[in-house]
Amino acid sequence: MSMQAAGPARRRLGDLVIDPLGRQVFLEGVEIRLTRLEFALLSALADHPGAVATPKQLLETVWGHSWLGDDHVVETNIGRLRTKLGESARQPRFIHTVRGVGYRFQAHPQQVDCPLEPRVSVGEWVISVLLQVTVSATGDVLDVVADIVDDETDGRELPEFA
Repeated sequence: MSMQAAGPARRRLGDLVIDPLGRQVFLEGVEIRLTRLEFALLSALADHPGAVATPKQLLETVWGHSWLGDDHVVETNIGRLRTKLGESARQPRFIHTVRGVGYRFQAHPQQVDCPLEPRVSVGEWVISVLLQVTVSATGDVLDVVADIVDDETDGRELPEFA
């Protein structure tokens, strides 16, 4: 199998991480198994956080222009997707209903597109930030901290933060 381009990058939207290339979704670091249609529906909504998508737009994007079935397939799959994401229509976390219009994907605004990977613990993140803050410290201190980080992370590379 040959791949021409790397594809869209993994995105973090609140506690939700969507990996389009790997077709994987993680919620709070735990993989959520989605069907092909559920993944396509979530991606269509998450590609435009804050924007409202009508059921007709979602039908065209996910099922295609030639869909001849019932329009309620969108409602049904949104319900299944919400269940897998641990939410409901009454208490939405990511997928909000805009009555009479459609659906809007919304993550906590301060957490959209955070560069953390889903398997990085809070402790690893704190160590990474501390390492970056202490760049001006003496070389000996940095060597000791780097050794501790290597021991704690089994050599995995930690993300960099701007």
